[in-house]
Amino acid sequence: MKFNDIKSILPWIIILFVLFPLSFFLGVEKEGLLNVRVDTSDLEGIRLWLTNLYNDHRFLFAVVVTLTMATVGITIAFLTDIILKVLGLEVSKIQHHE
Repeated sequence: MKFNDIKSILPWIIILFVLFPLSFFLGVEKEGLLNVRVDTSDLEGIRLWLTNLYNDHRFLFAVVVTLTMATVGITIAFLTDIILKVLGLEVSKIQHHE
């Protein structure tokens, strides 16, 4: 990559790594921290566990949800690949020529 190419994307890099994270702290002093809790009185099983995880440990909840979504996405991709092979369609990577 040439310096001119990097120079053209430099403002976007600054916005992404400096200004965007700072936007999370705007207005915290005026409004205070949000304290949202979900009612768990009529839940049971996995729903109760996930709701309690959301109420008590938000970061751990975010990690669990992200890993679950990644696992489901990979599983769907592999199942689709198997179904397409059973139907006789060849699945491979696309070669890009520039």
